[in-house]
Amino acid sequence: MKQRLIGRFRYLWTFELLNAVVILPGFVLLMRNNFEIGVFTVVATALVCFLLVVGAGFAFLKYRDLRRDTQELNRFEGGFRLLRRFVPVLLAAVIVFFGVQAPGLARAQIADFVLGAIMLLLAILEYINYFHTQLMYDNRRDLDYLLTKWKFKRGLMAREFGW
Repeated sequence: MKQRLIGRFRYLWTFELLNAVVILPGFVLLMRNNFEIGVFTVVATALVCFLLVVGAGFAFLKYRDLRRDTQELNRFEGGFRLLRRFVPVLLAAVIVFFGVQAPGLARAQIADFVLGAIMLLLAILEYINYFHTQLMYDNRRDLDYLLTKWKFKRGLMAREFGW
């Protein structure tokens, strides 16, 4: 069981970091060939990447604790608790920015706004997934839990820190 958890957290931190550093920025750069990337896409993508790095950091610390049989992750609870309060403020600021800028959009900026809105939605979902309610069910055990209990699990950080 412990080896399975170690493997799970190794998978989580490496793929979250890969998504933050390579996949999402690479996707945005590829999309640049189809339309002009602007501030909406850049801001929202940066926010998603930031959240993915936070999630990767948490998963790495948990992975390291499991491998070493330590409880060092608890030392970082204050930082994650601060992020739990700071990130919604950041999300709200970006939503307000989008709302204020939306009425004056030129026709050429609409694609940038739509891609930025999709990335912003992804950022909101990542925040919920990490800090509150698990939304990602990508393995058999999680799916079995969801289908038998008919309810969502608490997010990884919420479970770990008892929020």
